[in-house]
Amino acid sequence: MDAIGLMSGTSMDGVDAVLARITARGRGLEVETLDFVSPPYAPALLARLRRAAAGDPLSAEDLGALHVEVGEAFAQVARLLLARPAARGARVEVIGSHGQTVAHAPARGVSVQLGCPAVIAERTGLPVVADFRARDLAAGGQGAPLVPAVDRLLFSAPEHAVAALNLGGIANITVLPAGGEPVRAWDIGPANMVLDGLVARVTSGAERADRDGERARRGRVSRPLLAELRAHPYFTAPPPKSTGADLFGERYAADLCARGEALGLGADDLLATALALTVETVGAAIRGSGVGRVVASGGGIHNAALMDGLRGALPGIEIVTTAAYGIDPDAKEAIAFAILATQHLAGEAAGLPSVTGACHPTILGCHVPGCHVPGGRP
Repeated sequence: MDAIGLMSGTSMDGVDAVLARITARGRGLEVETLDFVSPPYAPALLARLRRAAAGDPLSAEDLGALHVEVGEAFAQVARLLLARPAARGARVEVIGSHGQTVAHAPARGVSVQLGCPAVIAERTGLPVVADFRARDLAAGGQGAPLVPAVDRLLFSAPEHAVAALNLGGIANITVLPAGGEPVRAWDIGPANMVLDGLVARVTSGAERADRDGERARRGRVSRPLLAELRAHPYFTAPPPKSTGADLFGERYAADLCARGEALGLGADDLLATALALTVETVGAAIRGSGVGRVVASGGGIHNAALMDGLRGALPGIEIVTTAAYGIDPDAKEAIAFAILATQHLAGEAAGLPSVTGACHPTILGCHVPGCHVPGGRP
């Protein structure tokens, strides 16, 4: 089946969109990436999304308007994919859209993803599966992580345990034991989200990322500050657990900047300390999982300092990217939502209680039918 996957992660870099050909192979899947694009949000829309995720008050009407506008942005990217040469021989049957998370509070049964699926269906004419978190939350789960069922299909190995590691705004891990034991997965803590937030602050918005971790390499880790950061109760809470901008977003970065200033730290020292937080928390999670191989994806794989730090923290554990499995590491999360959409259509439960804590497996997502002729506003 050919499908489109759309998503934007906690870093809000833009809309990742993949056109994928998905074929069942035994108990697994074979995925061919036909095309992938990742255009950034328009600056004005990005600014409003960041304010919404930071908890700035919005009227119900303004929140609804933002939901529609993000839907238009997602639809525009989907139409871009459909108009490119790679789509000419494809027969796209469904779009899986994760949307843009602006709030995640599983203790209250709440997770808010913007990006109206009806708008996407209307603009493209294709059926859309979206709102992937709601059913798992209703069943008492965290509503996250959502991708472990896909990781199981793509990366499981009968002879040894494997960890799938996503280094997006948040670092999350899926532990795939050998022998068919239940999958375990959880959000570890911040990856790119805090690093990008710090860079934006210390450069007054002139830069959005520490390219290759060069600034962090120049800095010195503040061990006292790192110990304070490691003491955050999220890191010692047992799974199932999930997080995002609610704990490690703009306010966390602002507080970290203020704390660094109080300690007399330079900008590069602050970045080195934040990177060390990710290395230590991710390293501890992987060492405790009993795996011998890590399959990494997400924007963090392009941060050479971060990857070098993880290799140093994980001696004897092989670290590869999803490219070793024929899957573009930058497109992997979008591919996952294309797959989740096909599982929804097939009536397959992709919500895993061993991961989220839900009381039973759930079919993820809500289905918006397509239409014969795309319509509405361009």
